[in-house]
Amino acid sequence: MEKMTVGIGIVSLVIRHARSLKDRRQTVQSLIQRLKNSGFSASEINDGENFKRATIGFSICSGGAGFVEAEIEKAKRIFIGDFEIAHAKTEMIEIDSGFELPLFERDE
Repeated sequence: MEKMTVGIGIVSLVIRHARSLKDRRQTVQSLIQRLKNSGFSASEINDGENFKRATIGFSICSGGAGFVEAEIEKAKRIFIGDFEIAHAKTEMIEIDSGFELPLFERDE
């Protein structure tokens, strides 16, 4: 039976040095790009007008739980910087395909 492991995370930040939405956007886009460069899907998941706060969601999937766990740990280190983490949560989900893949192709 085939399995897939998905690692997901959400991080809410307080960006104290931001003086405008542009400052917030620069910080958020830098974090998102660093996550994407590490193989994650990532985006800002709130689009509020408060330039001191931002929330970023990210995910990664693989056939191996060990790989996903290691990558989630790497992602946590990306969030070390000139801002405060107000809230963070990560989770891993394992999904079974529910079917066996054939060992060979059948001729039809």
